[in-house]
Amino acid sequence: MAEVAMPTQRDHESFILAWLLAHPGPQGRKNVVNGAVALGPWTPEQRAVPWKNPTRFASKLYAQAYLRMWPMRDTEGLIQTAGRDAYSLTDLGRLSAQKQGLLLSGPLLKQVGIPFPEDRTLPDRQTAMPTVVFEYDPDERDRQTRQHEALVLRLAIAIRKLGHVPLLPTGDGPRYDLAFVKDDDKSLVVIEVKSLSDNHAVHQLRLGLGQVLHYAHALSADRQVSPALAVPTEPPVEWAGVCEAAGVQLIVAPGFTEPLAALAAGE
Repeated sequence: MAEVAMPTQRDHESFILAWLLAHPGPQGRKNVVNGAVALGPWTPEQRAVPWKNPTRFASKLYAQAYLRMWPMRDTEGLIQTAGRDAYSLTDLGRLSAQKQGLLLSGPLLKQVGIPFPEDRTLPDRQTAMPTVVFEYDPDERDRQTRQHEALVLRLAIAIRKLGHVPLLPTGDGPRYDLAFVKDDDKSLVVIEVKSLSDNHAVHQLRLGLGQVLHYAHALSADRQVSPALAVPTEPPVEWAGVCEAAGVQLIVAPGFTEPLAALAAGE
């Protein structure tokens, strides 16, 4: 097997600066490393290269980003310790990031979202919830179901396999389920996930369609946004036409790759 060409430790510097610039205030070292690695343009082959001590670092990329933080702090003064195992940008680091144009590049720096954790797994079992008649938040209940979380996780993995960074919402912005930046590095795909119960499938579809259109509108002030609605099973037949008429891509498990690739390419 041919050896995979890896970046140098210094190649991680701009992504560390970019992530810290997008997340002001003290940030845990592990979060900085995870965010910087997710933000980098690394290939699946590079991401798969293991570190010699797998109990310490998830991969060689994580080790490189971690080790790059030391000279950035001790020699170059770009970052500083901000509490136990936490870091923030120095004034010099912030200026360096701005000079590199990092303030204006990429969705993370516009507070669209943060990288989906690469080590996130599905909970062992669904947490039992009390039955509430009439008084409940259907969206909140849906987010707490195992089916919903499983579909979000599988979509994130599929997005990453296409070479994109799956994003989770942050701050006070729209609370979408997943998003990612298209191949043009300028426009965005935003995805709402809905589990479909036998008794409430149409209600969930209507809710999801309204939500993703609302999210897309809220995020479209300075970028083009393509909305998508993801479901675990085939919905009633008319919903393909409903989504098409609304300009929403319907994604049905397990066929993620083709519609996600088309969305990424802007088709």
